[in-house]
Amino acid sequence: MFIDQVKITVQAGRGGDGRVSLLSNRSQVKGGPDGGDGGDGGDVILQASHNYSTLSHFRGKKRFAAENGQMGDKFHKHGKRGHSLRLEVPIGTVIKRDGEVIADLTENRQAVIIARGGEGGYGNAHFTSSRRQTPRFAELGLPGEGFELELELRLLADVGLIGLPNAGKSSLISVLTSLKPKIANYPFTTITPKIGIATYYQHSFVVADLPGLIAGASEGKGLGQQFLRHIERCRVLVELISVESEDYTKDIETVLLELKNYKRGSLLDRKIIFVVSKIDLLGNDQGLVDQYISEVRQATRKLIAKYQLDADPGVIGVSAVTLQNLDQLKAKLALQLEALDQEIEVDQEIEVVPVIRAEDDPNLYSVDKLEEGKYLVRGQKIERFAMKTNFDQDQGLARLRDILGKLGIERELIRQGAKVGDRVEIAGKSLEI
Repeated sequence: MFIDQVKITVQAGRGGDGRVSLLSNRSQVKGGPDGGDGGDGGDVILQASHNYSTLSHFRGKKRFAAENGQMGDKFHKHGKRGHSLRLEVPIGTVIKRDGEVIADLTENRQAVIIARGGEGGYGNAHFTSSRRQTPRFAELGLPGEGFELELELRLLADVGLIGLPNAGKSSLISVLTSLKPKIANYPFTTITPKIGIATYYQHSFVVADLPGLIAGASEGKGLGQQFLRHIERCRVLVELISVESEDYTKDIETVLLELKNYKRGSLLDRKIIFVVSKIDLLGNDQGLVDQYISEVRQATRKLIAKYQLDADPGVIGVSAVTLQNLDQLKAKLALQLEALDQEIEVDQEIEVVPVIRAEDDPNLYSVDKLEEGKYLVRGQKIERFAMKTNFDQDQGLARLRDILGKLGIERELIRQGAKVGDRVEIAGKSLEI
C-alpha cells in the first residue's frame, strides 16, 4: 500500500536526576558530597533513506520515544545518557508540526534532530562552595520534547507525467525508462506514483508517472490532493492528451484548472510540455497525424495565452507502441532541464548580523498577581530553574529563592505587594515566599 501522509507522536527522553550523596568509606567516614550529574535524555532523529519509498512502515505504530537519561551515582559518576531514537523516512519527506514545515529531507542520509532530550540534573557535588560545603540537594532532570508530527512524502522528480485517467502515462514511462508499471485500458490503472530514470546520451533525469486527474481533484475528488502534492517537486510537467479524447480542449483545460486551484498555491508556474499520446491509433496516415497534432497545437496556444503559462508552444505526438518521436521528446526534456539548471542563481554569502530582541533574553521575566496572596512568575530562565528544583529538598528550595533574588524577581514581587507566606507559581510548581 502506498502511504504518503501519516501522523506520529514523538517523545524525547527525560534527563536523569542528579544524585545526593556524601562520600563514606573506610578512610573517610564523613567525606564530602560526591553525587554525580544525571545523564541527558536521548533525542528523536529523523533521517532520509533510500531504503523506503513510502511511509507505510509507520502504519502500525504511531508513538515513538527515545530513552531516558539515567540518574547520577555516587563517587561523582555521571548518569548514562539515554539512547537517541533514529527513525528512517523516504527521501522527499516533509515534516510538519502544528501545520508548519520544520524540516524537509531531500537527500539520502540527511538527518534532523526533531525532538531534543531533556538535560540531566546536577548532582549535589556540583553545588559545593565555601559557604555550602555539604549541600544535600540535587537537580531534577528536565523532560524531553514531545509532540505530534505530520509526515508528508512529496516525490522528487525532474519530470512529472500528468493528464486525465487513461491518457497513456503508464505506457509512456515504460518506454521512457526501464519502469514496468501496470498498464490497462481503463481509468485509474495508476493509483500510486511511480518513478523511473530516463537517459538521453549524457543526460539522465527522473520521471514520475502520477495518478490521473479528474475535475475537482484540487478539492479532493478522485486521488485529489494525494496526486497534486507530488507535482510540487516536479520541475517540468508533461501533459498527455490521448488521441482517444472526445474533446481534447476540454480535457487539457480540466487538468490546467486543477493545477491552478491547488489549495497550496497554483502549480501553473512549472514548465509545461504538451504531448499527444497513442498516435499509433491514427494508423499509418502521417497526414492525419500531422493534422490532429496541428489542431491540438492551436488549442494549447490559446490556453497558454489564457492562463499565461510557461509552456512549450510546440506539441509532440508520440507512440509508446511504435516508439515514434520518443527520442524527440527525450531531447526536449533534457534541453529544458539543462536550461532550468542554468537559470539557478548561486546565492552569495551574506554576513548576517544577529538581532537580539527583548523576547529572546533568557533573563526576561514577568510577574502577575492572580489573586490576593497568589502570584504567577513566567520567564525562560526562572522556569528552567524551577523545573530542575526538587521541591521536597529544603536546600533546593532555598537555592531557588536565592535565584529569585538575584534575577530581581523577589524585588518585583515585593513591589506588587507580596508578603511573607504568599504563594508563587512557576512552571506549574508552587512555593511560599
